[in-house]
Amino acid sequence: MPDRRTLMEHADKLGALLTQLTAVYRDMLTMHEHRTAAVRSASVAKLRELAEIERSLVQAAAEIERHRLAAAAALTLAIDPEAKRPWRVSELAEHLPDAMRDELMQRRNTLEKVCIELRTRTEVSRRAAQRLLLHMTGIVQSVCNLIADPGTYERPGHRKHRSDLQRTSLVPAGLNLTA
Repeated sequence: MPDRRTLMEHADKLGALLTQLTAVYRDMLTMHEHRTAAVRSASVAKLRELAEIERSLVQAAAEIERHRLAAAAALTLAIDPEAKRPWRVSELAEHLPDAMRDELMQRRNTLEKVCIELRTRTEVSRRAAQRLLLHMTGIVQSVCNLIADPGTYERPGHRKHRSDLQRTSLVPAGLNLTA
């Protein structure tokens, strides 16, 4: 077992990275709330701006995650030089003194809660967007069917029969707007 100071340095670095990652995911939650508000207000400019911010947050999270994996690998090797793979945070915590273990697990649990909340909110938004897309597709298809009626632009009183209208569509054959 390495000395306590080495373990503490590696555990502190890993804990700091977990805290940074938690902050980035909280920022993503905030961006999700702003994006939802922008969608409700139909603000395309705001959506573009938020998409750019979200892109930078995702890149930051990926970079921190890369460093977190390296820190976990370093701590794993400090504990067990024969380890074949980096250990998970919970596995690492089992090999740390109580004070370090509790702090590391608290940071890990906080990150996990934020990740679960973000995943839940984005899943709800994704399902709502899919339902909205299906609804809008139905509206577009209905409008296309009405416009395709040649009687729309002909003299009044010369409309086709309803059965002819149902077979007519401006949507190209084989194009499925609901997919």
